Amino acid sequence: MKTIPTRAADVSLDDQGIIHMTFTQNSKITLSDAQEIFRVRRELEPNRSKQLLLLDMRATPGANREARFYSKKKEVIDTTQAMAMIVENYSSQILGNFFLGFIRGDYPVRLFTDEESAVKWLKSKE
Repeated sequence: MKTIPTRAADVSLDDQGIIHMTFTQNSKITLSDAQEIFRVRRELEPNRSKQLLLLDMRATPGANREARFYSKKKEVIDTTQAMAMIVENYSSQILGNFFLGFIRGDYPVRLFTDEESAVKWLKSKE
């Protein structure tokens, strides 16, 4: 698996065609972090129009306002097929699912507490 480190996350492409983003720090993700991660994920898989994304969010408290707005930009939405997010525990999953209910996205998003379930769900979205 080829991995490209950024300031906020290690970004890699696995042999199943899933982009993994493992966040490596405990500060909020900034706009420049989000832009760099998007550039790297497109670099890893330049010929695929829509990507399956697996975000391991256990090491980060989230993203600042500008980074969240960037994630809703057309270029990001148009290149995302589905997103699975791994959170710390069941309580985080319940709270996260509650807040995801208020966000209408253009691709499916689901929270998980383990990678195996997240990968299985992402593969069902191909």
